[in-house]
Amino acid sequence: MEGLAGYRFGGGLVVMNGVPNSPINRYHQVEDSVIENNSLINVEHIQLAAGSDTERSAVPLRTKFNSNLIYNKDRHDPFTIYDDISGISFNGNIINGVENFQIPTGFENSSFAVKHKPNGLTLAKSHDAGISADFNPIEKNQVGAAWYAKSSATPVFGQGKTIVVAPGLDTISDALKLASNSDVLSLADGAYTVSRVLDLDKAITLKAKSKSHQVQISFERGALFEIQDGGSLKLSGLKISGSESPDSSGNAVIRTQRRSMLSNYDLVIENCEVVDLDINHSFDFLNVTKGTFADRIEITNSKFKNITGSLLGLDKESDDYGIYNAEYVTIKDSHFDSLEGDLADFYRGGTEESTFGPHFELSNSTVNKVGSGKRNKSKSSLLLHGVQVTNISNNRFTDSSVIVVMHTVGEPVTKITNNQFVDTPEIVVNELNSDKSNTAELSANTYTQSKN
Repeated sequence: MEGLAGYRFGGGLVVMNGVPNSPINRYHQVEDSVIENNSLINVEHIQLAAGSDTERSAVPLRTKFNSNLIYNKDRHDPFTIYDDISGISFNGNIINGVENFQIPTGFENSSFAVKHKPNGLTLAKSHDAGISADFNPIEKNQVGAAWYAKSSATPVFGQGKTIVVAPGLDTISDALKLASNSDVLSLADGAYTVSRVLDLDKAITLKAKSKSHQVQISFERGALFEIQDGGSLKLSGLKISGSESPDSSGNAVIRTQRRSMLSNYDLVIENCEVVDLDINHSFDFLNVTKGTFADRIEITNSKFKNITGSLLGLDKESDDYGIYNAEYVTIKDSHFDSLEGDLADFYRGGTEESTFGPHFELSNSTVNKVGSGKRNKSKSSLLLHGVQVTNISNNRFTDSSVIVVMHTVGEPVTKITNNQFVDTPEIVVNELNSDKSNTAELSANTYTQSKN
């Protein structure tokens, strides 16, 4: 195990506490386990008796931790001990010269060098602990049935053929019919009108052919794109307008299919401008369906103006089972002006702590007049409910509604730093299911009032 940076229950190696007489869906006590001859190279966290609380009080028993090699180049101690670990025996392990090491027996604690093999593995030069010198990693194509394709599950943008598209009515639709997975639709400068929803069941990129920012797309249906099972979308260098959309509520530039999906999708927006999503109320940029899940949503160097709904409506998993609509949401270097709804309504409910997301980042962006629409139920510019990792930094909020963060479970990491708030209320962070003190880091934020 090398270069693992996870923490809490997602640490590089975690031995949990269990629940006494645990029901089948909780944590059974760790008993009669063997952890030996492993190499943990630059692993940030090794946690023992993790999750210890009044419910998870059953400590590990009859567990062996033998002949493991633990090396961190900065010599930090990766171990965190949360409860009694007398039920774990330690023998023949080595660790790379950690000061004040907290496990007194079973480790040789001294500096040693490592070597890197051509196959990518790291070995100690002078110790036998850890993996054996003749160990070789297994390649993906060596496993499973020979007749079953081992293709990557990750959508790959821009690796297929390029289809040049001319301006006009439904020329994008026609080109999409000819496209295969990972193809690029290269749009020449000019105006494009789309009269029917563009259904995506493959990874497709739409990008401007030139850098002149003269590609303008309008659409005449309740959505421009519908991401279906197997689909993913990347948009680059485009201007999209909702001015020709039908005069009805609930439109969206992008939506997911109306039923649940088996495959996760990716959505990437870069160097785009989206305007005039205001033909009627509740016009979102992205509106998702329950049972759909994005591995990542990335928005960079883009502008959004005049939207009567939300930018990202990621709030459809309301059953409070710990399920949510996206894993990583990243917004950088972008500008948002006159959005009546939230910048993001991001919801992960329940108290199940076994999932580690979602993750949200907003940085180096400007947010102006966002969140004050009368139909915005949250009355916020940004609502993060149950998000596990949050980083909001170096942004400017002007004349916008409050940022609301709801901590619901686990040990969420929330950092809101170095932001400017003008005519915008102070951040609100609430602990909903815990009596713990607020753990959010709120620092170097400034608040000013320009209005009387």
